[in-house]
Amino acid sequence: MVAGRLRETLNREDLDRNDRISLFHCIRNLKGKEEVLDYFLEYLPTEENPTMLIYAVWCTEGVRNRQLQELYVRLMDKYRTNENTKFGYKGSQMVLRGGACMGASRPEGQLMSNLMRQFEYFGLDYRGGFQLLMDEGRWKEWKRQKGFGAGFLS
Repeated sequence: MVAGRLRETLNREDLDRNDRISLFHCIRNLKGKEEVLDYFLEYLPTEENPTMLIYAVWCTEGVRNRQLQELYVRLMDKYRTNENTKFGYKGSQMVLRGGACMGASRPEGQLMSNLMRQFEYFGLDYRGGFQLLMDEGRWKEWKRQKGFGAGFLS
């Protein structure tokens, strides 16, 4: 029922991108985000705007669900080779004073950063997570080890 109301609200014609982002901010603060999981299982595979995906992934933070993780991996597969993601990767490898890194500044790179944060079991820092994504062999091996093999993606 909650997911249905959320879908109705987000699909309203009179909402612009900023209105939708504001709703995602509200959802992020929900204690029971699992109540709207059905909506995101339908929404994430169909949204084409990386900026909207940044917020959708961000507001599902903390939800533990295998289907959702599979969607995250599919999104990583889709966007990890995008030119803006590669730009974000380069920024993530630049170490600043104090040991921090520049991070991603373009939507696709920010999306990848948000997706990486959803996987506690990456076991990598930000720079290492991007290195894993940019290395075709390591990425395939990581997916295989975590059960996100070729069969699930076809």
